[in-house]
Amino acid sequence: MTHSWAPFWWIVYFLCFASGPAIRNGFRLSAVHPALPALTTCAAIWAFALVSQAAGGLPPFPQPLAICAVFGGPASVTVLAWWEIRHLRQQHGMRWRD
Repeated sequence: MTHSWAPFWWIVYFLCFASGPAIRNGFRLSAVHPALPALTTCAAIWAFALVSQAAGGLPPFPQPLAICAVFGGPASVTVLAWWEIRHLRQQHGMRWRD
């Protein structure tokens, strides 16, 4: 019976310790452009939000709370990404076109 938990713990270990290095080394979007990680994060989070809405609808909360739960996460990620892009422009002189 204890061996049946081995795959579960292996997956947990893998997700905790291998995902970070895989993402940092696998994508390297900042090598293409410094703002690309922030922009792709925004696109991905909004795509996931729209897909989850299409598949399951609003969560079972009161209407205003459900809307905040669904769109609050992607909106906060978008705000942080645009703050990061603004920071790159002000502190590091990053431009969209040179």
